[in-house]
Amino acid sequence: MKPFHLNVAIFLSALLAIYTDFIGDHKLFSVFKPLTSIFVCLLPLVWGKPQPSFYRWAIFVGLIFCLMGDTFLLNDAHFIYGIGAFLVGQLIFAYVFALYAKPKWVFGIGAFLFLFGGAFYFFIQKYLGEFQIPVAVYLICILLMVWGAIRLHLKFNTRFSFLVMSGAVLFMTSDSILAINKFVFPFKISGILVLSTYWTAIALIANSTVFSFAPEKRI
Repeated sequence: MKPFHLNVAIFLSALLAIYTDFIGDHKLFSVFKPLTSIFVCLLPLVWGKPQPSFYRWAIFVGLIFCLMGDTFLLNDAHFIYGIGAFLVGQLIFAYVFALYAKPKWVFGIGAFLFLFGGAFYFFIQKYLGEFQIPVAVYLICILLMVWGAIRLHLKFNTRFSFLVMSGAVLFMTSDSILAINKFVFPFKISGILVLSTYWTAIALIANSTVFSFAPEKRI
């Protein structure tokens, strides 16, 4: 199985998961949701470049925590555990992106991201109740991840880094939609938007391990 075939499997499994969620078939959704994320985890495990190996394995471990988060979120009673699993995944992604983008701090972009995040948190804060602190911590972590991903792309400007940056931005988009749907006002197509942006995000990040850091692969 080549990366293309695995990506097709991810796409088809994600479609089935999104469809079963939309029609309310929780039993099948409980199968296809983790299955889709398992397929994503296989990308760095099977097709990830051996160098740099730390990047490949860090992304794999981060994706495993995303898979754990997916599984916990199948049950609303385990929401806080799901957030915790995703938080660990975000911290791993944020660390590895910052590690390889170390010379590129780009404080202006960081300031813009945190101003945007602060405005978003101010908007939803009154709806959060007991989740105010967990959501604030999670928001900081995902903003750090996106900031690191943007810096990474500015440093390398390759297909690899473009996938990372696009995936990180989509991850933030997915979580923003999820927060609005859960805490502010629920809307019918939220599941479609959250899941499609989320799986596209982690698939892009996973696919980044298939490409090297080599400058000759500039986009």
